[in-house]
Amino acid sequence: MKRVAMLTFLVLAACSKSPEEKAKDPAAMKSDMAQAAKFMAGQWDTTVEIVEADMPGMPPEMLKQMTGRTNKISHCMTREEADKNAEEMFKKQGDGNCSYKRFSMADGKIDAQMSCTGGQGGGTSEITMAGAYSADAYQMATEMKISNPQMPGGAMTMKAKTTGKRTGDCA
Repeated sequence: MKRVAMLTFLVLAACSKSPEEKAKDPAAMKSDMAQAAKFMAGQWDTTVEIVEADMPGMPPEMLKQMTGRTNKISHCMTREEADKNAEEMFKKQGDGNCSYKRFSMADGKIDAQMSCTGGQGGGTSEITMAGAYSADAYQMATEMKISNPQMPGGAMTMKAKTTGKRTGDCA
């Protein structure tokens, strides 16, 4: 749960090109991410709510227990963390070797998809995010599709709603 919160929290930054332009020009996408706007350093409170989960073979009671769960995280974002490139921060939170299929942040909106391979047990994951952001707040819908031969049923899908806001200076 903490990984999902940090994953969605750390990916946020701003890019100048439209999603259509980035999809056609990976070099422009990478350049825009390197020049991305930054979040404000300070104390951030993040809430992650699992809105849907599905795992073949998992008892319905367990799926019901997962759905609706919330996890709250309070984190002091240092100036160094706030100044990091969104691409690198996001990749470090993924499990395994991660790369973007698309990444767009403009006009207060985010649309991103990342693929990771070689995670624990040789699994793969597809992570899609869509939401809105500013320098001191964000909201995000995230969908993760995980395939792993070591998991019961070999796969899992999870949808989460994440919100975060800067609450002041770090203590």
